[in-house]
Amino acid sequence: MKVADLIPGSIYVSDEKTVTKDFEHTILGTKNGILVVRERNIWRTYRINSQSDQKIYMYLGFTRDAWSINDIYKHHWFLVSGEKIIVNNYSLRLLRELPDASSI
Repeated sequence: MKVADLIPGSIYVSDEKTVTKDFEHTILGTKNGILVVRERNIWRTYRINSQSDQKIYMYLGFTRDAWSINDIYKHHWFLVSGEKIIVNNYSLRLLRELPDASSI
């Protein structure tokens, strides 16, 4: 998946050969004081995960913020298991869009 192909409101999944790791970042000095954000990294593995291990990602859109994670100011936000998270830009290539249920 390319960043340019992401559509807000669309549903994405990672394939069965990926694993994830979440990182919490504390951002100081924001307009509201302290901000804690969760960043998810996704990478390919040789282990095949069961279907139940796959996460469903709903793309919310991107923001250009005054704060950065690893010197990146543009953040892609997803809703995952009821939590708003940032998916690492490099990891976006491992997501694929679920087909529209009405077309199946």
